[in-house]
Amino acid sequence: MHIGFFVWEFRPHLVGGLGVYATEITKKFAQKGHKVSVFTFNPENKLPVIEKSKGIEIFRPKILTSS
Repeated sequence: MHIGFFVWEFRPHLVGGLGVYATEITKKFAQKGHKVSVFTFNPENKLPVIEKSKGIEIFRPKILTSS
């Protein structure tokens, strides 16, 4: 199964329990053989836009800001 996981916080951007839960549950899904894609926040646009880690695809789109 291909699982799309939309979450506000995901490692390394952890604020509270949601980020820890998201990290652990997606890891378990991947270990069970599922394809997992995480869509999350990119604080200050400093993290990679696309990353693959432990069988999990992580998408962090850049946010446009007006200056």
